Amino acid sequence: MKRVVKRILSWLLMKVVASDIENATLMDSKGRFIKPFHPECKDIDLEVIAIALSRIMRFFGQTKLSVAQHCVNMARIFIFLGEIELAKQALLHEIAEAFMGDLASPLKKAFPMYKDIEERLIKKAFGCFGLSYPMAKEVHDLDKEIMIDEAVAHMPNKEHWLGFGEGLDTILLRTDVVDFEPWSSEKAKDEFMATAKLLNLIS
Repeated sequence: MKRVVKRILSWLLMKVVASDIENATLMDSKGRFIKPFHPECKDIDLEVIAIALSRIMRFFGQTKLSVAQHCVNMARIFIFLGEIELAKQALLHEIAEAFMGDLASPLKKAFPMYKDIEERLIKKAFGCFGLSYPMAKEVHDLDKEIMIDEAVAHMPNKEHWLGFGEGLDTILLRTDVVDFEPWSSEKAKDEFMATAKLLNLIS
């Protein structure tokens, strides 16, 4: 019952604040005023996104592993598997964090409106780059699997994280595809942009 009430309240609030979200204006590192939640695609700049994600650390800042590196690792896995559409989705799947920050998962569950706003931005970005929406199940599944391995590598209490399920396939872990050694923010940004170029998301 509580979950249903939260969903209804979130839906009502989204209706009330829809225009405020759409017109929310930010200044990016290039000095431009942008409206990331506006339907137009002109404000979705992958370099701006790469800069932001390279400076946001996984597990609400408790590791030195950036969100950009996380996205690149996921994209590389799908490239390795020959799944290019999924690789593109994986690279962009955390795009909302570039504009909204990283809210820890338990808090996201408590505030469904936050997730609704995230999904609105992901849907827009996927549309701007010609990707299918909603995000593929395979991307969601890999996101969870790689999270477990990231946590085992960089967070305390490994038993806790292993309780979430299976990590990545051991074959993938033995290849050079995935890199869990934290990159500098500059390297994370550069690798994100290089992967975007490889996937023809940018020229």
